[in-house]
Amino acid sequence: MENQNPHIQIIDLDRSYLPAAVELLAAAFAADPMANYLFVSSAASPEKSLSTLFWFSCEVRFHLGWPLLGRLENGVLQGVLGVTVPEDADWPPALSDIYSELGNTIGAAALARLERYAETADTFRPQAPHYHVGFVGVHPRAKGRGHGAALMRAVHAMSSAHPTATGIFLDTENPANLPFYQHLGYAIVGETVLDTITLWGMYRPNNTASPTVGSTQSE
Repeated sequence: MENQNPHIQIIDLDRSYLPAAVELLAAAFAADPMANYLFVSSAASPEKSLSTLFWFSCEVRFHLGWPLLGRLENGVLQGVLGVTVPEDADWPPALSDIYSELGNTIGAAALARLERYAETADTFRPQAPHYHVGFVGVHPRAKGRGHGAALMRAVHAMSSAHPTATGIFLDTENPANLPFYQHLGYAIVGETVLDTITLWGMYRPNNTASPTVGSTQSE
Protein backbone atom coordinates (compact mmCIF):
# COMPACT_ATOMS: atom_id res chain seq x y z
CA MET A 1 0.00 0.00 0.00
CA GLU A 2 1.27 3.52 -0.79
CA ASN A 3 0.04 4.91 2.49
CA GLN A 4 -1.93 3.30 5.33
CA ASN A 5 -2.10 6.38 7.55
CA PRO A 6 -5.73 7.59 7.47
CA HIS A 7 -4.55 11.09 8.37
CA ILE A 8 -2.51 11.43 5.17
CA GLN A 9 -4.10 11.48 1.71
CA ILE A 10 -3.56 12.65 -1.86
CA ILE A 11 -6.47 14.51 -3.44
CA ASP A 12 -7.30 16.39 -6.62
CA LEU A 13 -7.24 20.03 -5.57
CA ASP A 14 -10.13 22.31 -6.48
CA ARG A 15 -10.24 26.09 -6.43
CA SER A 16 -10.94 26.22 -2.72
CA TYR A 17 -7.32 25.15 -2.22
CA LEU A 18 -5.86 27.69 -4.65
CA PRO A 19 -4.64 30.29 -2.11
CA ALA A 20 -3.07 27.59 0.09
CA ALA A 21 -1.45 25.89 -2.90
CA VAL A 22 0.05 29.14 -4.16
CA GLU A 23 1.36 30.06 -0.70
CA LEU A 24 2.91 26.60 -0.29
CA LEU A 25 4.59 26.61 -3.70
CA ALA A 26 5.97 30.12 -3.22
CA ALA A 27 7.49 29.03 0.10
CA ALA A 28 8.85 25.80 -1.38
CA PHE A 29 10.61 27.60 -4.25
CA ALA A 30 11.75 30.72 -2.38
CA ALA A 31 15.41 29.62 -2.33
CA ASP A 32 15.34 27.68 -5.59
CA PRO A 33 17.88 28.65 -8.30
CA MET A 34 15.03 28.90 -10.80
CA ALA A 35 13.37 31.68 -8.84
CA ASN A 36 16.61 33.62 -8.51
CA TYR A 37 17.25 33.27 -12.24
CA LEU A 38 13.77 34.12 -13.47
CA PHE A 39 13.06 37.05 -11.22
CA VAL A 40 16.42 38.77 -10.87
CA SER A 41 15.00 41.58 -13.00
CA SER A 42 11.35 41.25 -12.03
CA ALA A 43 9.22 44.34 -11.62
CA ALA A 44 7.76 42.78 -8.46
CA SER A 45 9.29 41.39 -5.27
CA PRO A 46 10.53 37.77 -5.35
CA GLU A 47 7.60 36.71 -3.17
CA LYS A 48 5.02 38.45 -5.38
CA SER A 49 6.69 37.13 -8.54
CA LEU A 50 6.63 33.53 -7.32
CA SER A 51 3.06 33.78 -6.06
CA THR A 52 1.86 35.20 -9.37
CA LEU A 53 3.72 32.55 -11.37
CA PHE A 54 2.23 29.69 -9.36
CA TRP A 55 -1.23 31.26 -9.39
CA PHE A 56 -1.02 31.19 -13.17
CA SER A 57 0.40 27.63 -13.18
CA CYS A 58 -2.44 26.36 -11.00
CA GLU A 59 -5.02 28.20 -13.11
CA VAL A 60 -3.64 26.40 -16.17
CA ARG A 61 -4.52 23.08 -14.53
CA PHE A 62 -8.01 24.24 -13.57
CA HIS A 63 -8.84 25.69 -17.01
CA LEU A 64 -7.47 22.75 -18.99
CA GLY A 65 -8.63 20.00 -16.66
CA TRP A 66 -5.10 18.80 -15.92
CA PRO A 67 -4.34 17.23 -12.53
CA LEU A 68 -3.37 19.45 -9.63
CA LEU A 69 -2.59 17.07 -6.78
CA GLY A 70 -2.22 17.88 -3.12
CA ARG A 71 -0.98 15.80 -0.21
CA LEU A 72 -2.78 16.51 3.03
CA GLU A 73 -1.73 15.55 6.53
CA ASN A 74 -4.43 15.97 9.17
CA GLY A 75 -6.30 18.11 6.67
CA VAL A 76 -3.40 20.53 6.12
CA LEU A 77 -1.86 20.88 2.67
CA GLN A 78 1.79 19.77 2.76
CA GLY A 79 2.71 19.25 -0.90
CA VAL A 80 1.42 20.23 -4.35
CA LEU A 81 2.14 18.80 -7.80
CA GLY A 82 0.96 20.08 -11.19
CA VAL A 83 0.74 17.76 -14.19
CA THR A 84 0.51 18.20 -17.95
CA VAL A 85 -1.27 15.27 -19.62
CA PRO A 86 -0.32 13.62 -22.94
CA GLU A 87 -3.33 15.01 -24.84
CA ASP A 88 -3.28 18.44 -26.46
CA ALA A 89 -5.70 21.05 -25.14
CA ASP A 90 -7.03 24.30 -26.55
CA TRP A 91 -5.88 27.42 -24.71
CA PRO A 92 -8.99 29.37 -23.62
CA PRO A 93 -9.04 33.20 -23.77
CA ALA A 94 -9.32 33.38 -19.98
CA LEU A 95 -5.87 31.83 -19.63
CA SER A 96 -4.41 34.33 -22.06
CA ASP A 97 -5.78 37.08 -19.83
CA ILE A 98 -4.21 35.51 -16.74
CA TYR A 99 -0.91 35.16 -18.58
CA SER A 100 -1.07 38.85 -19.47
CA GLU A 101 -1.59 39.61 -15.78
CA LEU A 102 1.53 37.57 -15.00
CA GLY A 103 3.51 39.59 -17.54
CA ASN A 104 2.19 42.86 -16.14
CA THR A 105 3.25 41.83 -12.64
CA ILE A 106 6.77 40.55 -13.29
CA GLY A 107 7.60 42.75 -16.29
CA ALA A 108 8.78 42.08 -19.82
CA ALA A 109 12.35 41.09 -18.93
CA ALA A 110 11.31 38.44 -16.39
CA LEU A 111 8.58 37.14 -18.70
CA ALA A 112 11.15 36.75 -21.49
CA ARG A 113 13.38 34.75 -19.15
CA LEU A 114 10.44 32.55 -18.18
CA GLU A 115 9.57 31.85 -21.81
CA ARG A 116 13.19 31.13 -22.70
CA TYR A 117 13.44 28.72 -19.77
CA ALA A 118 10.29 26.88 -20.84
CA GLU A 119 11.35 26.70 -24.49
CA THR A 120 14.77 25.32 -23.53
CA ALA A 121 13.29 22.67 -21.22
CA ASP A 122 10.84 21.59 -23.93
CA THR A 123 13.72 20.66 -26.26
CA PHE A 124 14.46 17.71 -23.95
CA ARG A 125 10.92 16.34 -23.92
CA PRO A 126 10.38 13.02 -25.70
CA GLN A 127 8.36 12.83 -28.90
CA ALA A 128 6.23 9.93 -27.63
CA PRO A 129 3.11 10.69 -25.54
CA HIS A 130 4.04 11.36 -21.91
CA TYR A 131 3.06 13.07 -18.71
CA HIS A 132 4.97 16.19 -17.66
CA VAL A 133 5.47 17.19 -14.04
CA GLY A 134 5.35 20.96 -14.32
CA PHE A 135 6.09 21.58 -10.65
CA VAL A 136 6.20 19.75 -7.35
CA GLY A 137 6.72 21.50 -4.05
CA VAL A 138 6.63 20.58 -0.37
CA HIS A 139 6.28 23.17 2.34
CA PRO A 140 9.64 23.72 4.09
CA ARG A 141 8.12 22.73 7.44
CA ALA A 142 7.08 19.34 5.99
CA LYS A 143 10.29 18.33 4.20
CA GLY A 144 11.62 14.84 4.80
CA ARG A 145 8.25 13.19 5.46
CA GLY A 146 7.75 11.59 2.05
CA HIS A 147 5.17 14.01 0.66
CA GLY A 148 7.06 14.78 -2.57
CA ALA A 149 7.84 11.15 -3.29
CA ALA A 150 4.21 10.14 -2.69
CA LEU A 151 2.97 12.79 -5.12
CA MET A 152 5.47 11.63 -7.72
CA ARG A 153 4.37 8.02 -7.35
CA ALA A 154 0.77 9.12 -7.90
CA VAL A 155 1.82 10.50 -11.30
CA HIS A 156 3.72 7.28 -12.05
CA ALA A 157 0.48 5.39 -11.49
CA MET A 158 -1.42 7.79 -13.78
CA SER A 159 1.10 7.31 -16.54
CA SER A 160 1.17 3.53 -16.20
CA ALA A 161 -2.64 3.41 -16.43
CA HIS A 162 -2.82 5.72 -19.46
CA PRO A 163 -3.41 3.92 -22.80
CA THR A 164 -0.68 5.75 -24.75
CA ALA A 165 1.65 7.47 -22.24
CA THR A 166 5.19 6.09 -22.27
CA GLY A 167 6.46 7.77 -19.10
CA ILE A 168 6.97 11.02 -17.23
CA PHE A 169 9.20 13.99 -18.06
CA LEU A 170 10.33 16.80 -15.78
CA ASP A 171 13.00 19.46 -15.67
CA THR A 172 15.00 20.93 -12.81
CA GLU A 173 17.69 23.53 -12.37
CA ASN A 174 18.47 22.58 -8.78
CA PRO A 175 21.35 20.06 -8.54
CA ALA A 176 20.16 19.10 -5.06
CA ASN A 177 17.02 17.60 -6.67
CA LEU A 178 18.89 15.21 -8.96
CA PRO A 179 19.45 12.37 -6.43
CA PHE A 180 15.79 12.54 -5.37
CA TYR A 181 14.52 12.14 -8.92
CA GLN A 182 17.13 9.55 -9.84
CA HIS A 183 16.09 7.50 -6.83
CA LEU A 184 12.55 7.52 -8.20
CA GLY A 185 13.76 6.13 -11.53
CA TYR A 186 14.39 9.29 -13.57
CA ALA A 187 17.40 9.54 -15.83
CA ILE A 188 18.97 12.69 -17.21
CA VAL A 189 18.10 13.03 -20.90
CA GLY A 190 19.42 16.54 -21.49
CA GLU A 191 21.60 19.17 -19.85
CA THR A 192 22.38 22.75 -20.83
CA VAL A 193 23.65 25.96 -19.28
CA LEU A 194 21.16 28.80 -19.40
CA ASP A 195 22.97 32.00 -18.48
CA THR A 196 23.74 31.50 -14.77
CA ILE A 197 21.99 28.16 -14.18
CA THR A 198 22.19 24.59 -15.45
CA LEU A 199 18.96 22.99 -16.63
CA TRP A 200 18.46 19.23 -16.61
CA GLY A 201 15.72 17.33 -18.44
CA MET A 202 14.80 13.99 -16.82
CA TYR A 203 12.60 11.10 -17.95
CA ARG A 204 11.15 7.99 -16.31
CA PRO A 205 9.70 5.24 -18.54
CA ASN A 206 6.58 3.53 -17.28
CA ASN A 207 8.30 0.17 -16.87
CA THR A 208 10.77 1.52 -14.29
CA ALA A 209 10.66 -0.27 -10.95
CA SER A 210 9.50 1.87 -8.04
CA PRO A 211 11.83 2.32 -5.05
CA THR A 212 11.01 1.00 -1.65
CA VAL A 213 8.43 3.13 0.14
CA GLY A 214 9.89 4.89 3.16
CA SER A 215 13.37 5.30 1.70
CA THR A 216 15.49 8.05 3.18
CA GLN A 217 15.55 9.71 -0.26
CA SER A 218 11.88 10.61 0.07
CA GLU A 219 11.08 14.32 0.16
